[in-house]
Amino acid sequence: MEVRLVENEVRGAILFDGLEQALLGFGTQQGREAIAIYSLKKILLILSRDMSQVDAEEFFLFNIQGLWAGERTPIVLNDTVPVEEVLKWL
Repeated sequence: MEVRLVENEVRGAILFDGLEQALLGFGTQQGREAIAIYSLKKILLILSRDMSQVDAEEFFLFNIQGLWAGERTPIVLNDTVPVEEVLKWL
């Protein structure tokens, strides 16, 4: 039953091709369909296999962060800074 529920929730979600290892899971909000959630840290690691760190960051900013593919555009979780540090900024 749980597997079927998750399958129904994620059907039709937009995914980033080639970044499967950076996929953390799926998130939902009341009344909205599931959205894929990716790790920024893992995305940059994957991209930097084929390009420099600077080029990977530039590619991310332009082609991934700058992407709008509709309501189900994936979310990228910025996990490059520890949560404890972020909480200090609030």
